Amino acid sequence: ASIAPFFVFFIHYLTPYFYFTGEVSFIDVGQGDSIFIRLPHNRGNYLIDTGGVLSFDKEEWQERTGAFDPGEDIVVPFLKSKGIRKIDKLILTHGDSDHMGGAPAVLSMIEVSEILLPITKERSALETEIIKIAHTKQVNVRQVSAGVRWRMKTEEFQILMPFDKTANNKNDGSIVLYAVIGGLTWLFTGDLEEAGEAKLVNKYERLSVDVLKVGHHGSKTSTTEKFLDGVKPKLAVISVGRNNRFGHPTEEVLQRLRNHQIPIVRTDRHGGITYVFFQR
Repeated sequence: ASIAPFFVFFIHYLTPYFYFTGEVSFIDVGQGDSIFIRLPHNRGNYLIDTGGVLSFDKEEWQERTGAFDPGEDIVVPFLKSKGIRKIDKLILTHGDSDHMGGAPAVLSMIEVSEILLPITKERSALETEIIKIAHTKQVNVRQVSAGVRWRMKTEEFQILMPFDKTANNKNDGSIVLYAVIGGLTWLFTGDLEEAGEAKLVNKYERLSVDVLKVGHHGSKTSTTEKFLDGVKPKLAVISVGRNNRFGHPTEEVLQRLRNHQIPIVRTDRHGGITYVFFQR
C-alpha cells in the first residue's frame, strides 16, 4: 500500500515524456506578445516573450497597487494548467515592456533554464532588472544574434536577426526566430519594423514560411509589401489587445494581408490561438 502514492507521483512526473502531441500557442496577453512552444516527448518547452503592460507616465496618485501583470495573471496560470514545470528557453525578443514585462513573474514562479536576449548597444531598465533576477536565480543569460541555431529531432530553430548592434531602434533589434515545428515553417518577428524587414528579406532571399507572427502587433510601420512578397506566408497571426490605444492592427496592414490573400487570425478577436501536432 505504501508504494501506491509513490507510483501515482512517478507516473505523473513521467507523463510529459509520453506526450505525443506538441503545440504552438499564441497566448492572449492583451496588447503584447507571448508564445509558448511545447515539443513532443518533453524535448523542449520554449516561451517567446511574456506579455506585460506598457507603462505611461502617471502622477503618483494614479499608480495602482496590485496592478494587473499578464506574466503572473495569464502566462504562469496558462503554463501551470498544462503541467509545465520548466521552461528550457525564455526568448525575450527586445526590451519593450509589452514583450518582457511579465518576465520577472515568470522567473519567480516557473523554473527557467536559459534566457536569450538580443545583442544591443544599450539595455533598457527592464532588461537590466531581468538580468539581475536571472543571476540571483543562477539562470544562464545568453546574448544572441543571427546564426544561433539548435535542433531537437525534427524541430529546427534558427535566429535570423539581429545581425549586430547597429539597429536604429529596439524594435528593429528584435530577435527574429525561424522555426520548423510540427511540419510547418514559422517566423516569429518580435516588433520588427520596415527597415528591419528590408534587411531580413535582402539577407535571406529564399525565405518563405507557412505561418507569420505579424511584427509590431499590426502597426503600419511593419508588414510591408516587399516583406510579404519575400516571405510569402500562408497564415498571419496578430497578437494584439482589444480596443488598444494604438489602433493596432492598422487597416493598412490588414489590407496588405488581404491583397496577398493571406488568412488572418488575431488574439483580440479569437482569444488564444493554438496549433497542435502529433508525433509518434
